[in-house]
Amino acid sequence: MSFNKKLSKKVKENLRNYKSSFELGPLQDAWVRTLESGHFLQTGGILCKLKRDGNYSFCCLGIAHEVLVENGIKCKKTKIMSDESLHDYSLMKLKGSCGELEPDIRLSLGLPERFLSDLNDNGYSFEEIAFIIRQAPDIVFTGPV
Repeated sequence: MSFNKKLSKKVKENLRNYKSSFELGPLQDAWVRTLESGHFLQTGGILCKLKRDGNYSFCCLGIAHEVLVENGIKCKKTKIMSDESLHDYSLMKLKGSCGELEPDIRLSLGLPERFLSDLNDNGYSFEEIAFIIRQAPDIVFTGPV
């Protein structure tokens, strides 16, 4: 799978002009910084996958799990994650089970997908996903944490 889809210039402009009702909290900011870091390989359809070369690749939500664990938040720690081991993303204050984007705002901004997981699984890079979260945290989270 290739992760090189880009948000349109119009969507990026809309996001840059968007005024969120709150800023990212420290835990959320840690997740976004990790997405932006370039230190993780990206995969789709599963939170984390062991590749044949011995490296792990992650969905954007799999990285959220890693950040929670690294910050001492008690949740299931499994290297190979699947839907059955999906932890409670309410710890990150994500909306919905898969990072559901606030519908009315999402549509007004022109975002192409309904969930962060859909953006990930449809080829948008961690950098693009991080841009959305950083510019409009209130469409992704219920509040800062």
